[in-house]
Amino acid sequence: KYALTLEPEEWSHYNAMASYYSIINLIDLEIDSYNKGLKLALNESDKSTLYANLSTCYVAKHQYDKAIDYLEKSIECYPNLAYAYYKYGVILNDLGKYEEAKEKYEKALSLPAMENSLQSGLFYYYSSLCLKQYEYNRAKDYILKALEIEPNNEYYQDLYDKINYYTSDSNL
Repeated sequence: KYALTLEPEEWSHYNAMASYYSIINLIDLEIDSYNKGLKLALNESDKSTLYANLSTCYVAKHQYDKAIDYLEKSIECYPNLAYAYYKYGVILNDLGKYEEAKEKYEKALSLPAMENSLQSGLFYYYSSLCLKQYEYNRAKDYILKALEIEPNNEYYQDLYDKINYYTSDSNL
């Protein structure tokens, strides 16, 4: 809040404020803050980030079509934002559109890596999808990448155990 009083024309402060609203589950205020940031964003990369972040608000509101619209705007603004493809893949996966989700995950994987917690999440979701599609070796490769980043993550460990179960000699 203080940063906004000092620099009310800085888009990133509205992005940060929206993150705060997300933490305390005030989704409509989060949306308003992202929209204020969009009005101030000076380049397509910044707008892309805000659009991708807006999509998460609409996922929280179970408005998946609107979330997808914002992800498509994000990709249109800046087609190299791995985060947008990753989040798009998660939505498609949740909707049972596995082949489309896989395409989005693979596009995200082809782009420069995101910060560690996001990258490990991408590895986890991609691994989980590969397991659903009986691509055991690929699933194992990617869950191991996730575990290299977050070795204590219980979800990652559980998926690793499940993959090992399906790939052990006694279960083939």
